[in-house]
Amino acid sequence: MSRTDYRVIVTDEESAAAERTIKTGLAEYNREQAGYIDSRPLLVHLTDAASGEIVGGLAGRTSLGLFFIDLFFLPAALRGHRLGTEILEAAEAEAKRRGCSTAVLYTSPFRRPASTSAGATGFSD
Repeated sequence: MSRTDYRVIVTDEESAAAERTIKTGLAEYNREQAGYIDSRPLLVHLTDAASGEIVGGLAGRTSLGLFFIDLFFLPAALRGHRLGTEILEAAEAEAKRRGCSTAVLYTSPFRRPASTSAGATGFSD
């Protein structure tokens, strides 16, 4: 292998093939290092009771004892009614059931709530 045989390309165009290659490669590396693969999606949907339409929720995954929160959305009109807390607590309970002891969440300062309920993504009992 020669360094000149490869190029680094930065793009804003999504590619299912590229994502599949990266996920597969990382999963194999993790399997080699940990001796097993246990990555699973974890989704919590908030649905409108009348229509059944998904209006918000959480998308993440569990892997190697970690709970990763990738996306979280709650419509503005539904905030302040503990629905966000309920979503996080449901996800946390499922992650614990899967053997996770830590949650990972990246957020921007303008998205961070003023306060978070005790236990939500903190895994404290």
